Amino acid sequence: MKVKEILKIDYQIAGYKTDFISRIRNLFYPNYTISYITCLRKYTSVNNDKGLIPFLYSRYLKFKLCRLSAKTGFYIPKDVFGPGVYIPHFGSIVVNPNAKIGSYCLINANVVIGQENGKCPTIGDNCFIGSGAVICGDVKIGNNVWIGANSVVTKSFPENNILIAGVPAKIVAKRNTSWIEEFSVK
Repeated sequence: MKVKEILKIDYQIAGYKTDFISRIRNLFYPNYTISYITCLRKYTSVNNDKGLIPFLYSRYLKFKLCRLSAKTGFYIPKDVFGPGVYIPHFGSIVVNPNAKIGSYCLINANVVIGQENGKCPTIGDNCFIGSGAVICGDVKIGNNVWIGANSVVTKSFPENNILIAGVPAKIVAKRNTSWIEEFSVK
């Protein structure tokens, strides 16, 4: 999938408009979460290209990404998320470079997705990760899983359509809808 297609999906999920009036408004009132995701996607696509111009452009994007990271509190490495990632607002988000997160995932503030004993999580599609959640270790999360706020996930939940919460996390309820249907996005 090309970066323009991925960004179009990211913008659609975030409700970000790219028409002329919106672009002018965004010059004066920028959305830094969208700017971060855009810069991350472009850096990921251009980083593997050969030549002087792609090299210089990738250095510029890396510099811009570092500045946006300081503003937003995000540390998200390249090639971790599938298309359609949605971060609703600022807050510390730390993701290990070896983690894999599927498409159409919503990540709230103060989330840590890290490693334990050299193993990293794999999170499915359409997942909702609540504020303050910690997901560490060799963890596999299924599709359409809601992870509650301040949950600590240290074991796998490969089932689909569930709500997990608590310290340590356990299945709290079954869900019939994904977060996209619940928030009527897409």
